[in-house]
Amino acid sequence: MFSETVGWGLHFQNIYFLKFTVVFFFILSLISFGKLHFNWNVNLEKSKIANKTIRDITFSIIVTMVAIPCSAPLLGTAATFAIQESFVNLFSIFMAIATGFSLPYFVALFCKFSFKKIFQNPILNRIVDWGVVITFTWLSWILFRNINLIEIFAICFALLAAMFLFKKKYNSIAVLLLASAIFINIPQKNTQDFDKLEKVSQLVEQNNTVILNITADWCLSCKYNKLKFKSDRVQMKINENNVKFVEIDITKKNDKVMNFIYEHSRAGIPFTIIFGPQNKSGIVLSEIPTISEIVKTIDLVK
Repeated sequence: MFSETVGWGLHFQNIYFLKFTVVFFFILSLISFGKLHFNWNVNLEKSKIANKTIRDITFSIIVTMVAIPCSAPLLGTAATFAIQESFVNLFSIFMAIATGFSLPYFVALFCKFSFKKIFQNPILNRIVDWGVVITFTWLSWILFRNINLIEIFAICFALLAAMFLFKKKYNSIAVLLLASAIFINIPQKNTQDFDKLEKVSQLVEQNNTVILNITADWCLSCKYNKLKFKSDRVQMKINENNVKFVEIDITKKNDKVMNFIYEHSRAGIPFTIIFGPQNKSGIVLSEIPTISEIVKTIDLVK
């Protein structure tokens, strides 16, 4: 986001975007549980359509951006292909993705029966409300893992103070406080290991079998993949063949690693590649590899 790096879900590397989404879902959580009310229909007589359009566009953009990492296994492959294709193919693929995202709305629009009663179900509403809270908690966890302690305290104070101000009906001051929380920035040392790609190259040149797994805190698919690498069958295969496992975290921006991913015709993560004496160029696994795929690939390169 707002950088030269283009990839699937990489806007989650931007601290300001993370802060914005945390604040956004904090407000949405308060609205969901009736602790805050916004009047979206100001000056209805003059700008009813405009207000509704702005609201719908804003919510659609936020929901799509937050949903991107979760859709990586399916859309990541399509995006990788599209980015490398001509404008016509790229436009067609992203139009198809947009159609898929909007399909539920078209179904609701043209279906003969009303969805109103379904969405007014109190149990469903409560599930949705808690879903918003869980999303807020998840985003906060990602953010807090990537900022220092002073900044964490400052943001928590801003959120709690804003909750108090909203309760006292000082909405304008609360919004200004939350906006300031987004732009709080206390510089910190970058402790990322930028030399792991060189380490992988050295291991491969020494005829080792190497699994390189590139992951990030915000990539749920990556978390799922890590469980497979810890499975008994894969661990047994790793131990039998003395396989070296190297993991690189790109929760924070790392152009060197992203260029490495681009060189292997991918546009984001999950990204896993296995090198070996029989294939020093490496074999890239699918976004969500099966245990059998991991084991067979190790056999192919060793």
